[in-house]
Amino acid sequence: MSGNRVSVMAPCKLNLYLDVTERRPDGYHNIHSIMQTISLYNQVTVAQGPPGIRIHCDTPGVPTDSRNTAYKAADLFAKAANIQPGWDIELKKTVPHEAGLGSASADAAGTLVALSTLYHQPLSEDALLELAARVGADVPFLLLGGTMQAEGIGDRLTPLPPLEGAHFVIVKGTHGCATFEVYNRFDQREPPGVFLPDGLVKALEEGRPGRVAKHLANRLEYCLTDLPIAEQKHTLLGLGAAGAAMTGSGSAVFGLFLDADVANHCAEALAANAPVTIGPLSYVAAARSVQGGPVVVDK
Repeated sequence: MSGNRVSVMAPCKLNLYLDVTERRPDGYHNIHSIMQTISLYNQVTVAQGPPGIRIHCDTPGVPTDSRNTAYKAADLFAKAANIQPGWDIELKKTVPHEAGLGSASADAAGTLVALSTLYHQPLSEDALLELAARVGADVPFLLLGGTMQAEGIGDRLTPLPPLEGAHFVIVKGTHGCATFEVYNRFDQREPPGVFLPDGLVKALEEGRPGRVAKHLANRLEYCLTDLPIAEQKHTLLGLGAAGAAMTGSGSAVFGLFLDADVANHCAEALAANAPVTIGPLSYVAAARSVQGGPVVVDK
């Protein structure tokens, strides 16, 4: 970090549990979810420059105009803090978009932390959380990180006991899933229900990651029967995962492992040769659970 430049590492997330409870009059959906930040990060760097907000991204296809979540976060921050924006925002994305991992939301959370640090915290945490909720449903959680229950559109957060001793392997096929398209499918044909989160919450309270793995669930999986979600889960379980589920609105699927070596071996095997049944993979990564949101790093 220098006087006019701040860089942060912004973690992404997994949905250990996700249910859609209702469609709201404003078109959004209320959810009930249990989320966990993991050791997959995007790097966000904000540098002071000429007037305006300029987004630079190393990933093709990501918008760099006002549609970008980092742009939205910066614009809201400038107005709330009464600061004339003059920023270059660089996004180095290691986590794919349209995967359900919260990559775009992590960019926004990282931008808010970087700007808050650059200007010596002109806004309270509550004010930042309010801005985060205006950017997107997952941004408030990714601003705080950890293990949390999320309700409403994802803005009503309740801390849960931390998930410790959990390792993950995340896989994504070549097809992404736009969130609005998945929720459109949900609205057209509401899929069957899944189990309640009570068992998962109890397993967290007891500090039993093996039991957490048995209660992973995502109702939106049933909207994507044209993708090999079930086959990917089956493959992860066959390679040592204690449980598996899709995250967010997809299309990434994750397995929860109790041993880091087993998880790493699984990731290496899938990266080298994905089974025919799950098709080609565009992304394979091993990760672990982490606590906390974006972290400021030195340049």
